[in-house]
Amino acid sequence: MTTPGNGGSSNSGGTSNSGGTTGSGGTTSSGGTTNSGGTTGSGGTTNSGGTTNSGGTNSGGTNNSGGSNNSGGSNNSGGSNNSGGSTTSPTTGARNSGLAAGGAAAGGAAITALTGGSALGAAESMMSIAVTTASAAVILPPSIMVALQFKLSTGKPASLEKAAGDWSTAAAELQQASQDLQNLAKGIPQQAWNMDDRAAYESKVGDYCLQLDALHNYLMAVSIALTVLAWAMFTYAIFAVGMAVYLGALAVLAVAALASVVGSVSYPALVGLASTGLTITTVATGILAAAGVMAGGVMFGGAAITADYQGDHGNAGAGDAFGEAFKNGAAGAAANLVQSGANAGLAFLTRNPVANNFGVGEVDLDADRDITETWTYGAGAKVNSPLGETEVAGNIKHNDEGWAGGEVGVNHKYEDPSGTVNGTVGGKVTWDENENVGGGFKVGGGHTPSGSQAEYEGNWSHEGDYSDKYKVNTPVYNTEGSWAEGPKDETPPWDK
Repeated sequence: MTTPGNGGSSNSGGTSNSGGTTGSGGTTSSGGTTNSGGTTGSGGTTNSGGTTNSGGTNSGGTNNSGGSNNSGGSNNSGGSNNSGGSTTSPTTGARNSGLAAGGAAAGGAAITALTGGSALGAAESMMSIAVTTASAAVILPPSIMVALQFKLSTGKPASLEKAAGDWSTAAAELQQASQDLQNLAKGIPQQAWNMDDRAAYESKVGDYCLQLDALHNYLMAVSIALTVLAWAMFTYAIFAVGMAVYLGALAVLAVAALASVVGSVSYPALVGLASTGLTITTVATGILAAAGVMAGGVMFGGAAITADYQGDHGNAGAGDAFGEAFKNGAAGAAANLVQSGANAGLAFLTRNPVANNFGVGEVDLDADRDITETWTYGAGAKVNSPLGETEVAGNIKHNDEGWAGGEVGVNHKYEDPSGTVNGTVGGKVTWDENENVGGGFKVGGGHTPSGSQAEYEGNWSHEGDYSDKYKVNTPVYNTEGSWAEGPKDETPPWDK
């Protein structure tokens, strides 16, 4: 549609600007750039505030004032602004894809809970998806550091949830013991025991019950702290999936921009959006780290306060017990800190999947003491090669009587060239303090894009006893257990 100018001539096949007229000699008005002596080309479009293009395409994709349709040309600015309407920009679509992915992840966790699994168990698959997707967006440099943070923030919230439940169960048992002891003391008839030592006995019972109550409160505090941390990790996993899909969508646009398919969405602008995503991820990772620090503070600070309180109520050995626990815990914590520091460095060195020529992908260090005061010292490493990922690990045990056995094993994980499926196979050899030899094996498979994984592990002792463990983890279902072992006897030792 053309608008005759005041004393001028109409554009042949062209579009006049909203509110503007084609002036005498073809000069465009309406606040736009006046073309000195220029005329509107046949089939071209005169932009309000823009430049008159010959051939019908606007340089840089300038939008038409008023959204008028161009005859023979189209104006793009992050999308096409057509007559009277607009479409969603690609960057907005990327954001919406990320939000939808986060919602889908949360929905998958809900399905997991409805199918009898742990909703938190879905977090492992979600983090696997997030790391894989963010790493694939390597064309946007900030996504590499996002993937690094995702990898370092991957954990096992379902295991934390289980541990929290165990602490809560122990707390309930202590509370019940305290109540039973008080009822027992009060249940003795006054006429059966009315001597002076009864008051002293009841006072001692009262102090002991206060110690049990303090320990109950500590165990409950740890249970709550672990639960909060587990859900913080789960929430982070949902966020990670959404952010990874968002970066993946931006990467698709970046490829198109570099290929001049979507020339109006510039590559630097997409890198800027990815940088914003990195900033948001850094803040979220910091919040998750703060949750972990607070959980650690509850465990350490609560233990110190509880030991001090118990000491004030007759437990003279509480302080020494706390000191011994702190010493033993520090050894395990030191090993874990060294392991985490080494793995953080390795993750940084291998952060770019395209330029990753570093062989070692991850190390594992352990130092743990069990209830029998037997220490287990272990080490392992994952090595990457064209044939896949090979993990070599071993440990030795030591107690007051000397070396008490150990084990060594090798697992190999292979992924098909398309990155769709993966498989795991491995075996191990074990020996005890009497040099009796046993062994075991592991097989598994998974779907890499969805983070789904299934594993089965079998073990046998030198006496021929067989035990096993299976684990299935997907975004919508997870479970673990044993087929060889019968139901566990949960009866406390003092009731057997």
